[in-house]
Amino acid sequence: MDKLYFGIADEDLYLEHVGRSKEDGAPGPGSGRYPLGSGKNPNQHTPTKAWSYEETQKLRAQGLTDKEISEYFGISQSDFRRKQSVAKNQKIAEDRALVMKLREERQMSFRAIEEKTGIPASQARALLQDHVEKKLAEDQATMQILRDQIEKKGHIDVGSGVEQYLGVSNTKLKQMVKNLQDEGYVLSHPKVEQAGTGYETSLLVLSKKDTPKGYIYDHLNDIKTIDDLCVVGDGDKKHVKEMHSPVSLSMDRLAVVYAEQGGLEKDGLIELRRGVDDISLGNNNYAQVRIAVDGTHYLKGMAVYADDLPDGVDVRFNTNKHAGTPIANPDPDGKSVLKPMKKGEGVNVFGATIVRQNDWTDADGKEHQGLVNIVKESGDWAKQSRTLASQMLSKQTPELAKRQLGIDMDYRKQQFDDICKLTNPAVKQKMLQSFADECDSAAVHLKGAAMPRQAWNVIIPMPSLKDNEIYAPQFKDGETVVCIRYPHEGRYQIPQLTVNNRNAEGKRIITPLARDAVGINSKVAERLSGADFDGDTVLVIPNNTKANGKRDIKIDPPLEGLKGFDAKEAYPGYKGMKVMTHAQTQMEMGKISNLVTDMTLQGATPAELARATRHANCVIDAEKHKLDWRLSEKVNGIAELKAKYQPKTEDGRGGAQTLISRAKNPVYVNRRMTNQEYEIDKETGKKIWKEAKPWKDKDGNEHYRQQKSTQMMETEDARTLISKRNTRIENVYAEYANQCKELANKARYEKVHTKNSEYNKDAAKEYAEEVSSLNRKLNTALKNAPRERQAQIIANAEVQTKIDTARASGEEPTKADIRKWTAKAIAPAREKTGAGKTRVTFTDREWEAIQKGAIPHTKLVKLLNNADEKDYKARSTPKESKVMSAAKISKAKSLAKAGYTLDEIGEFLGVSASAVGKEINS
Repeated sequence: MDKLYFGIADEDLYLEHVGRSKEDGAPGPGSGRYPLGSGKNPNQHTPTKAWSYEETQKLRAQGLTDKEISEYFGISQSDFRRKQSVAKNQKIAEDRALVMKLREERQMSFRAIEEKTGIPASQARALLQDHVEKKLAEDQATMQILRDQIEKKGHIDVGSGVEQYLGVSNTKLKQMVKNLQDEGYVLSHPKVEQAGTGYETSLLVLSKKDTPKGYIYDHLNDIKTIDDLCVVGDGDKKHVKEMHSPVSLSMDRLAVVYAEQGGLEKDGLIELRRGVDDISLGNNNYAQVRIAVDGTHYLKGMAVYADDLPDGVDVRFNTNKHAGTPIANPDPDGKSVLKPMKKGEGVNVFGATIVRQNDWTDADGKEHQGLVNIVKESGDWAKQSRTLASQMLSKQTPELAKRQLGIDMDYRKQQFDDICKLTNPAVKQKMLQSFADECDSAAVHLKGAAMPRQAWNVIIPMPSLKDNEIYAPQFKDGETVVCIRYPHEGRYQIPQLTVNNRNAEGKRIITPLARDAVGINSKVAERLSGADFDGDTVLVIPNNTKANGKRDIKIDPPLEGLKGFDAKEAYPGYKGMKVMTHAQTQMEMGKISNLVTDMTLQGATPAELARATRHANCVIDAEKHKLDWRLSEKVNGIAELKAKYQPKTEDGRGGAQTLISRAKNPVYVNRRMTNQEYEIDKETGKKIWKEAKPWKDKDGNEHYRQQKSTQMMETEDARTLISKRNTRIENVYAEYANQCKELANKARYEKVHTKNSEYNKDAAKEYAEEVSSLNRKLNTALKNAPRERQAQIIANAEVQTKIDTARASGEEPTKADIRKWTAKAIAPAREKTGAGKTRVTFTDREWEAIQKGAIPHTKLVKLLNNADEKDYKARSTPKESKVMSAAKISKAKSLAKAGYTLDEIGEFLGVSASAVGKEINS
């Protein structure tokens, strides 16, 4: 039996020496394992000389590179660039102040200023431009916001996502965090776990200047977030406000335009009087908003400024409701123009996530709460996926589908080649695994590569535009574009339009600087599955004539059976009707989309397609507008269409018939241990699933629990899903899916044949400090698991209570509701249990230790499983000295083969046309 010391077995007993460095206040050279300066390269991290902007300029004049200069100062290149950026902005501010003084006080010309100061005249002119002052002021204001938050809350999370609340880029946020660290604020890396995923995520926490080092690791519940904030104003007036309960607009200030009065042409548009402080959109010319009215109801839609509002009216709402419909009905189940507020507190009464509230300050400096609650604003719509969904691309020509899928495949093959070049075995294995999983997913979702310059835009009504025109400032005036709205039933729903950026209404409302909004009239919107103007979006794709006289995107004439059709008019709900839930909407939309796809690929008649599309238009709006979708299903004979185009098989099953619709069609398989737990066939790279053990009934019979999968995921050959008609487009997608499956198997094969990292004892000694640091980071990550599990239990219980409460009041919560509740419940639950986990991040020196073999392979795998993927990917991937990476060059060549110009390719990839030409022709 082992001896026990204070209850601890001697095999588990160990002593750990934790040294104190000189910087931590230790006397003499410090009390670390090794004396200060005793390494192979003594004092290698000590700067040769303190960094200064002036010294940097002198060294550059001598011909030294940035790398050589950063080594001279003993700092990393990223820190060097950041310091340069800060100093440059400071120099710009100083020069600007000097030029302004000489211009205003001494009335000096720019040429005279050049002679006196050495600042070139052209540069002096540029320094006085408004955008320079605005940029400098905004940066300083944002820095002050962070300082104020730290002083108020003590410790704030400044990790990924915080930039959204500050209105800056992620890169800018990182620079600001480093700058504040230079000022003396304490940066820490405590750990938290993502709710519901089990993954560990890195937090960056900034604390007050006097915070003891390591304090936050033992006080995780002290970490505060800024997600209760919104940015107001810009420039030196930029500041942060806490979200408040909505303030209501008085009904006296509201006018409603009914369908008969023209409201149908702008259905869902909220027009605001320009220059009125309490209804300002801030820096936006358009935004999706919620505005409370009289404390009981609210407006929901896209908001823009109007200059023709009648006296006494500050807000005008356009609706498709008929004259006589009450603006606000006291009966929540009765018809009304406005929507009744939901049960809840604060901004939750809108049932939407509010990102910003525009408060205002009067002439006396007194602050007031604004009425506008912003859900989405300029720039948000442009962030949507840049791929082409199969529901759209499969209805185009096989040639176009093959081209776009081929571009995607070329890019994936280049990614695979890049991963295979990695030198660190553990990183290579992990990235091969992730890549294989991505390829498996791609085979199911069947998304094609985006087309050059395609962009998502929110639609704004413009009655002054013709039926074949669009105001689209992101596109070239006079060029041809097409608009596509999802769900997408067919080519007959694609309007082809000419860009008219000379339109006065567009210039006034959206403005030529719009980032992601376009203007169309109501007839164009009607063709887009009956879109309205309360935030609906369209994918805009240039469709200019090619050298061969053809266009990429094919369109068909509108179906006769859809002309003048409005699902809201045709299938209105009735009192007491059970309204379609969000879950039902998703399910029914999937069913009808699959039916239309199968009908299209199997040659359905225009009349049949019109019936199915009318029902699809009803389903998509059934929840939002409380439509009678069951009546639509009956009137349009959906059951008969299913019997004809999706006939039941011998075993009585019906449903999807073509590969496009079958790919994501659900199938049930024996439950597996986990979605990630499988063995890899060493000969083929295929998955070998580990199934969960069966359960036995009282008679001893074994039963396997089932889990949902998809038909494409479960088949080894996509061609097995092709319909009996064996269409060309199905074969194009089958080839792509099989290539994805083959590439996934190749990646897994490469993974199992990649030897593990070799452990180097000498390196472990050389990097003992880094090894110890990595061990501490890993231990912290692993120890958090029990606390995180307890936090999940608490959070899940709270969310379930909310679900039960909602159902008891007759409301079925949406997936979005549940995600929102979970996100709000997990933070306090973690505070209660002390859970706080972030992903492991590596210092340059730690990564060097890993590369030298100082960490055993199994431990390195654990570190990577708990690490920030972006961090180790960036460190592992060979640095490209070229403007374009190998993967971008591969995609550029594919686009060139497809007939795109150098300008189009450059715009698509974000590089210059000359850079594209150089790489393609090299």
